[in-house]
Amino acid sequence: KLKLRASLLLMLYLGIFFVACWHGLPKTIYVTFKEWDKRNYGVVQEFVNNVVRPMDKGVYADYSAYYALKNKVPDILFPGHLNRAPDNEKRNISVIIYDPYEAKSKKWLPDLEKIMQRLGGEWHDTGQTLGINGGYVRPYSPYYHMKAYRRNDK
Repeated sequence: KLKLRASLLLMLYLGIFFVACWHGLPKTIYVTFKEWDKRNYGVVQEFVNNVVRPMDKGVYADYSAYYALKNKVPDILFPGHLNRAPDNEKRNISVIIYDPYEAKSKKWLPDLEKIMQRLGGEWHDTGQTLGINGGYVRPYSPYYHMKAYRRNDK
């Protein structure tokens, strides 16, 4: 009797698990193929290759640019480390790769003015953008949005 009860419970759990997977899996596969090109990380790598120069020693960037930057510059400064970074590390930063949409949707991220103020120096907009067209972008969008700024003296 105990084995029968355990078998029924196991079948019930497996049935619930199967239904949950069956509902979510096709949806996930559909979204993956539908948005494959929009989520292509190659566009981020191309953007970083166009923005970062061989002489750049450091870049402040949002987290989505990490893999594209990790082999290009010795120092990468992220939003969570901005307040704790030593002054000499901040002075080495010559490029800012910033996602304005991400900063608006996540209040804990510093805005561009604070980033530039904490890094010090004068900065200018390079005019290089990725995925920014002035239109509405939903908060927490999975697509990449980046804008590049360069220190005037670098």
